Amino acid sequence: LPRCLDSLISQTLEQIEIICIDDGSTDSAPQIIENYKKNYPEKIKVFHKNNQGEFSTRNYGLEIAKGEYITFVDTDDYVEKNWAEKLYNAAKQNNSDMAVCGFERIDSKTGKVIAISALARSKAFNIPSTVPSVYGIVPDLLAKAFIVDCAIFSGKICV
Repeated sequence: LPRCLDSLISQTLEQIEIICIDDGSTDSAPQIIENYKKNYPEKIKVFHKNNQGEFSTRNYGLEIAKGEYITFVDTDDYVEKNWAEKLYNAAKQNNSDMAVCGFERIDSKTGKVIAISALARSKAFNIPSTVPSVYGIVPDLLAKAFIVDCAIFSGKICV
């Protein structure tokens, strides 16, 4: 979790809102996020709620978020310093509701890259719209209005 939060507070995109939602964690996560909030009050907001599942937690975050675009980062993930800026710029330059990027799977014990997604091997942010869904592309940045309009986290499908 600290590595994740460090990667988010270090983003080159300065206008960033980091929302941490503790959904009933029984480990040290609540204390960790409270410490980050104390050290970075201008960037981090912390909320605590009962565990009601991933969709409920993400919807809760959507209600709180003030930004035009939304992204979700799991506690065991971390991102490059310019990750948010690249995604934001790609979305804005292309007038898009979403932007995607690749990822590397890293062995937590050795720190070595053990897998690289197809998108990470391609030219960053130059993905044709005809990429087959079989690649499992998951949007990394979504326009908040798009998420709300399509009820993404309601279990419904937007067509």
